[in-house]
Formats: sequence, C-alpha cells, structure tokens
Amino acid sequence: MANLRIPFDSAGETEAPDHNLRMRALLGRHNDHDEVSITWVELDGRHGVLRSGMTTRIYFVVSGSFVFDVEGDGFYEVGPNGVLAPEPLTCYGFSGRGEYLVINVPTFSHGDDAYRQS
Repeated sequence: MANLRIPFDSAGETEAPDHNLRMRALLGRHNDHDEVSITWVELDGRHGVLRSGMTTRIYFVVSGSFVFDVEGDGFYEVGPNGVLAPEPLTCYGFSGRGEYLVINVPTFSHGDDAYRQS
C-alpha cells in the first residue's frame, strides 16, 4: 500500500439528517483501500439502532460524549480519546454530541448496516 495523505477538507461532507449527523469518508474503497475504512462523523442527537455486518467496527471519540446502548451488554459512556468496539452482528444505538472516527476492518461497504425500524 502506498503512503496516502488525505487533507480533511478534500473529503466531501455528507449529511444524514435521519441519523442527526454529518460525515466525511477519509479512507475506504473510494480511494482504493479494502482493508480498512475511516470516517469522521459529527453527531448531535440520537443515532438509530443498528447492527453492522461482519466488519469489526471501532468508535474513537474525538470530542464530546456519547452513550452507547449495546444490546445484551449494557450502557457505556464514552468521552474524548475513548474507544468502543461492539461485537460484529450486535445491535446497538447511541446518542450524544460531538465528533468521532468510525473505523471498519475490513473496509465499510454500503449495505453492511441494518437499521432497526422505530
């Protein structure tokens, strides 16, 4: 893999109002990385309950605070520099206000997430 520098502002911003967030895909299939994806996310409110596919997903909190509700495991409050990695195929939801990085190994593919209907 070649060295890669990704200026933050060059990663196009996407909004997902249904999930109270905006995000920037920094690393992933769009720039030829199949092993890992990294997305910057800003959340203000509640993110829907979801279950990710067979990827290992890691949340690294940059700023703010989030409360994760991991089905069958309880609640976790995660603040700056905190990390949470729900088991693959586990349902979880979270809420809070701040910024985090979501890291997927292998890289995220559209359709990996299944959202629970409210």
